[in-house]
Amino acid sequence: GWLLSQLKNYPLSLTHLLNARKIAEDKSTEKNIWNLSWFSPKLDAAYVRMTSLGFIHNDLSQLYNQMGDKQKEISQLYEGLKIGTAINNSELLGLLRSNLSQAYISKNDPDSAIFFGEQALKDMRQSGYKTYEGHQLKLIGEAYVSKKDFNLARKYLDQSIYINQLNNSTAKLPEA
Repeated sequence: GWLLSQLKNYPLSLTHLLNARKIAEDKSTEKNIWNLSWFSPKLDAAYVRMTSLGFIHNDLSQLYNQMGDKQKEISQLYEGLKIGTAINNSELLGLLRSNLSQAYISKNDPDSAIFFGEQALKDMRQSGYKTYEGHQLKLIGEAYVSKKDFNLARKYLDQSIYINQLNNSTAKLPEA
């Protein structure tokens, strides 16, 4: 589903993501999770299933974003947040909150963007998953630009450049 969304095949992407969500919502799938140790050091099938479901909500949110449906995008992110919070998965929460931050920037709501952006940074640092840390710093910087707080904007954008270089995130470096 995610790959099809990147290829702009939105109808087929939606079909696959909704099917994936249905499978992940079914508790009986916990009996058949393949290679459980890849996804959970504790070998917790429920955690793996719920993590998958949270990521599916994230992928649906990004599909709705590409289709221009902000309401469904944000709704899916909040559904994912409920799951991420319930299972205490900071990597999942970091991604969801980062995407909420970006969604609120596009809705011209910089205060919400900053709120979720700061939470996303904490989650990313807690989980050790720092691939999007520089991107998140850039998003917070953008939010401060829209608030015309150029000192804080510069602080976050400078941090974004530094972190993107440190983490070898060259794809997001030019944006900062």
